[in-house]
Amino acid sequence: MGLHERTDPPANRDRDGLAAPHAGALIVWLFLWGTFLLRLPVFLLLAFALAAALSGAALIVRGRFDALGALVLANYGFWLLSGLLIGGVAFGDLVSPEFYANDGRGFLFYLPLLFFSVFFARRAELTLGLRTVIALAVGSLVLLGIWFASRPAVLSVGQADNFGGLLTSHTGAGTFFGVLAVFLLIYGIERQKRFLQILGLAMVLPLFASASRQALVSLLVALGWFVLRRANRRTRFGLAGALGMALLSFPIVSPHTFDRTVAIFSPETASLVGESLQHLTWEPAPGQELGGVESNILSRLILWAYAVRKFGESPLVGIGFGRYNDFSKRYAGRPGLVHVAVAGDRQTNVFNAHNMYLHQAAETGLVGLALLGALWIAMFRRLAPVPGLPGGHPVMAGFTAAQGLIVFTMVSALFDNALVAPSIGIPVLTLCGVLLSYQRRSEMRVAVAQPQSPRLEEDLVIA
Repeated sequence: MGLHERTDPPANRDRDGLAAPHAGALIVWLFLWGTFLLRLPVFLLLAFALAAALSGAALIVRGRFDALGALVLANYGFWLLSGLLIGGVAFGDLVSPEFYANDGRGFLFYLPLLFFSVFFARRAELTLGLRTVIALAVGSLVLLGIWFASRPAVLSVGQADNFGGLLTSHTGAGTFFGVLAVFLLIYGIERQKRFLQILGLAMVLPLFASASRQALVSLLVALGWFVLRRANRRTRFGLAGALGMALLSFPIVSPHTFDRTVAIFSPETASLVGESLQHLTWEPAPGQELGGVESNILSRLILWAYAVRKFGESPLVGIGFGRYNDFSKRYAGRPGLVHVAVAGDRQTNVFNAHNMYLHQAAETGLVGLALLGALWIAMFRRLAPVPGLPGGHPVMAGFTAAQGLIVFTMVSALFDNALVAPSIGIPVLTLCGVLLSYQRRSEMRVAVAQPQSPRLEEDLVIA
């Protein structure tokens, strides 16, 4: 049946999705809380299994989904084709948990978006998403208070015992707290909700305590984007003043992170940059570890150079999905066009270029970059202002906050594997996915009932 024959798509089948009233809410809850409780992976594993099973069943039965779902599947397909044909992925990997915890994390990373490209989100899922973000922020601040008081090992990460909450790394914790801060600050400012603004600003404290400079830079750029793109003059000055006060607490809340940040500009680090240039021919091999003073920065220069070199050798399709970290690679093809790693000592781990754009370019070339870029650009554009709705409208505020999350993620990807890291990707794609799914559902209901109305229903909004 055609769209015009349906009067209530959320309750029935339609051309682009299905309603999943209880499953949708459960997926939102499991993905968001599962990331917060990453040291207890059972919740996230359950979310992955449920999302994969329901999405797969719906695709098999109906074979229809939103365009974003098509882009997710196109990326999946290209990664599998590249990995299986070239040898970076074995068929046995597809049923191996170790693969999905390492090289194959991208297949789990985009599951929230795939799920909500198949199923509709309702007002209940939107409300649950916002309330869960608030609960996670409050929970993070409570854990931070406990950590400040006694520094328990269960809440600490890394050799410096930075604050990690219940996540598993200082970068993962920092980016997760950054996601909460960006969403709450932008949504609170757009909605003029003082409590959400204060809560979002308070989330800067656990971000500082996590010692993640990557998360701090990403936060500042995302809020800078919002200030320049959306905020009025009063909001700009207010936000700048509040962030300035928060930054003044930086050396108090996290002296270790402050010292690491200052060290970036030290003469010692500058001199070591020159030394790192001597290792630009480095390739992954046993015993070839990268270290030294401020190795976190200097090793990136070497990893980036290696990725750029591999991309230059095989710019069209890269050296092969899963091949970046392999040892003793042997190549076939024409250097400068297609030069793939057809053999090598396979390493299944999360070792990466610490720049997802360079990593993606090295492994999958221009084709892979184009597919992944198309997905993120399409998401960002879908979340653009809705004609007929004011900026302070709850849904519009959610869209703007979600765009801020995408900016945060894109900046973070300059320094790490943010486009496949669960601590940032799962909450970002869950929130973006549920908003985009709601948008699609509401557009169809309005198109049926009131073709000339604004694109989103006024009565179906975030509380």
